[in-house]
Amino acid sequence: REDSATLPVAVLQHHKDIYKYEDFTPSGLDRDYLPMVSKALQNGAKLVLLPESIQLGALRLDDSRSPSRPEHRQVSVAAWKENISELLKDSGAMLVVGLDTIEHAREYNSMVAWTESGIEGWYHKRKLVPFAEYQPSGWGSLSARGSAQFNAGTGTNLFHRDGLTIGAFICQEVLFPDITREA
Repeated sequence: REDSATLPVAVLQHHKDIYKYEDFTPSGLDRDYLPMVSKALQNGAKLVLLPESIQLGALRLDDSRSPSRPEHRQVSVAAWKENISELLKDSGAMLVVGLDTIEHAREYNSMVAWTESGIEGWYHKRKLVPFAEYQPSGWGSLSARGSAQFNAGTGTNLFHRDGLTIGAFICQEVLFPDITREA
């Protein structure tokens, strides 16, 4: 329809076989994404989507810290905002990225939406993958994450951009019709 809202979107994915510490910004973002995002914005994208696991460490959404993650791998919103605000400056765009986050001293697998002015909102994954994101009780110590465990989020957080409402779900949540329907 002619009166429908539209939103130019860029979905970016990059792969590298071997990473080094120098491949990440001081805030933990994979440096290879910075020019990719810039190019997408130059081409008119108003929503730029990045995959999960492109950061080294976890983003602290509040002032709390995770007891299971080294302090130097816990990054403040202010540190991320330094990179993201300059990247999005004067674009009117939103950047959505999958990140490990910390809120109320609990770790989450999250999707975080950024604008030039900072965080627009976030969504914490609700249906976690056993042994990869959490350790089911009674199974001993088979977790791929060691002592670190993700916590399940609650509710669907929606993002708003250019007259559109954008829902979120992460990875295997696509298998759950109730979650995708709510999103």
